[in-house]
Formats: sequence, C-alpha cells, structure tokens
Amino acid sequence: MLSFYQKHLNQLKTGDQFRSLKKISSPQERILSHQGKDYLNFASNNYLGLANHPKIKAAMIEGVERYGVGAGASRLINGSLQPFHDLEKKIARWKNSESALLFNSGYQANLGVLSCLLQEGDLILSDELNHASMIDGMRLSKAKKKVYPHFDLDVLKSLLQEARQEMSADQKILIVTESVFSMEGDIAPLQEILDLAEEFDAWIYLDEAHAVGVLGAHGAGLAETLWEHPAFSTRLIQMGTLGKALGCFGAYIAASQVLIDFLINHTRTFIFATALPPAVACAASQALEILQEESERRERLWSNMRFFQEAVSTLKLAQGISVQSPIVPVIVGENQKALEMSQKLFQQGFWVTAIRPPTVPVGKARLRLTLMSDHQKEDIKSLVEFLNFNKDDL
Repeated sequence: MLSFYQKHLNQLKTGDQFRSLKKISSPQERILSHQGKDYLNFASNNYLGLANHPKIKAAMIEGVERYGVGAGASRLINGSLQPFHDLEKKIARWKNSESALLFNSGYQANLGVLSCLLQEGDLILSDELNHASMIDGMRLSKAKKKVYPHFDLDVLKSLLQEARQEMSADQKILIVTESVFSMEGDIAPLQEILDLAEEFDAWIYLDEAHAVGVLGAHGAGLAETLWEHPAFSTRLIQMGTLGKALGCFGAYIAASQVLIDFLINHTRTFIFATALPPAVACAASQALEILQEESERRERLWSNMRFFQEAVSTLKLAQGISVQSPIVPVIVGENQKALEMSQKLFQQGFWVTAIRPPTVPVGKARLRLTLMSDHQKEDIKSLVEFLNFNKDDL
C-alpha cells in the first residue's frame, strides 16, 4: 500500500508539484524566523498585522481564564458558549445583516453551507476561479452546476436567461463568487452581479475571506460598498473568515434570520463539529473592535498597495501587474520557474511562496505576493527592485 503513495509522491516531485512544510519559529508578522534566519514576510494573509496584536492576545488569555480551553461539544449539544453569541451579534451588525453564524473555518463554512442550500432541480452558477472549498461544497450539493468564465457577465447573464426559461418559479438559482479572489487578487463586479440577481430572481453566495478588513469604509468587505443596493438584504449571503485580516481563526455566515435558522438545522459541518475554543471568539470580538478603532491600519495597507503599484510601474516590469488588493500575483508560467524564482527570493531574505497546480491552472504557476499594513516602504522597494533585476525570469 505504501508503495502506491510513494509512487504518487515521486510523480509530484517529477512535475515540480511536491510540497513540504517549513517550520516558523516567530509570530506571524512582518519578519519571519526560520532556522535561525529572518525573512521579510510577503506571503501572509495577516493583512492588517493583527495576528500578534497585544489587545487581541489579552482578550484570548482572558477568554481562557474565564471559559477554559475547549468548548466541550458541538453548539447544538451544550457547546454554545456566551462568547459565540456575542461575536455573532457583533458580526451581524458589522455586516449589516439580520443574523450571523460561526463556523470553525472558511473551508467548513463553504463546504457545509453550499452543500445544503439547494435541492435537486435548483442551479448553481460558479465563477471558474472560485476557491477549492467552494468547489467541494458545490460538488456535494444536489443542485445542477454550471461554471462561467472568470468575471464574464455576458456569459453569466446568458446562463441566467436560459435557466429562467427552463426552470419553474419555485426553483432556486445561486450565483457563487469570491469578492477578492485568493490567487488573482482581483475584485468581483459585485454591483453588476447583484443587478443580474435582481433581474433573474437569483441568490448570491459571496466569499469575502480576503475582502473583510480590507475593503469598505468599516472594513466590512466588498459588500459594504453596496448596502444600498435593492438586492443586498434580500439576495446576498455573506461568508467571511476571522483568520486573515482579523488575525484570529474561524469563519461566519451573515444572512437573514430565516436562513441562519435553516443552516443551524441542516449544515453538517456546523451540526457535527465541536465548537471553536471560546477564547478564539473572545479574541475575534476584540479584533472587530480594533478594526474600527485603528482605521489607520487599513490606511497604511492601502498606502503600501499604492506604493507597490507605483514602484512596479516606474520600473516597467514585464508583468502587467495591477494592484487591486493586498494579493499581487506575478505569473511565471511553468512550475520549475516559479520554484526557482521563489528560491532566489528566499536566498535574498524574502519569504514569497510559489503557487502551482492544482491551486492554479496548469501553465499559470506564480509568485503570490501579499502586502501588509506593517510593511515599510523600504521593504516594498527592495522587493520590487529584486523582481526588476530578475524580470527576464518572470
């Protein structure tokens, strides 16, 4: 049996797709320590630098002292501790929704919710670059699935028109998209998608994992920019995570009370999972407060994003790099080239990860750069200068 797995691993190595773990011996901050050496961290989703914030750490410690370490059971048994309810209310207000429900991770939220929302005869329309967790959730759904090209609104509209001609009025359509795409860093045309949902009586499932904390006047994500849209409160289901810009762990769904009650009763990854450690909810609640109190963190992040864009434009890097979010992909192409470039960066003290298939399409291996509010302008300048010096390899 082991020989089968070893053969598969050897194939991964031959195709430059083998992955291994590198042990980090420091907090998740601007500087990472690995095997006694420090690296400038350009690979983290800790966009606002909150993962090691003293107030959040203090809230978590206090949560442990008051509620202990583990929740002890699933929420529906006796694991629904007070911090979960407090955090859900806070998230609902922040996301301008009737209610919210916590999940143990973004993966569990997407897997569980997308697999139970629809029934046979319903339809899912999915952007082709949606995250693996969303794809897996949709695969488990009994609904029919169709994929539309990335951000192609004409195809999406055509699929909606066709579906409404063929489907009965009580059959549901769900458009599934990320707001900020995790490997592309680009931003979905949400207003236009909301318009289409309103026109064709469809729902939208929006994964805000990489948008919360970053977009919106209060850091509530891309959806915050469209609170006034008529489809916002009636057709939008918002998923977000607590482990990226908020620096904690876990995820949530923000939606109507009716939908949240439905999920509590039908979502297997909620029903059959031990609840999060309560101290994690205490920490996340504090993170939401800091997000409002320290808006300068988001301002510094956007300042760094503008500085990066200006730097690559000035040096005229071969890549047409467009900085729309903290995620900046530099497409290299072949797996080996991406690995070699990542290793060069590593040797120069930059932690930048090579992303390869199946995470991204074949032939589109890349360096996935991520910016943080804690980066200094000199950090960004030195990275861009290194990329420019090696632009023939990009």
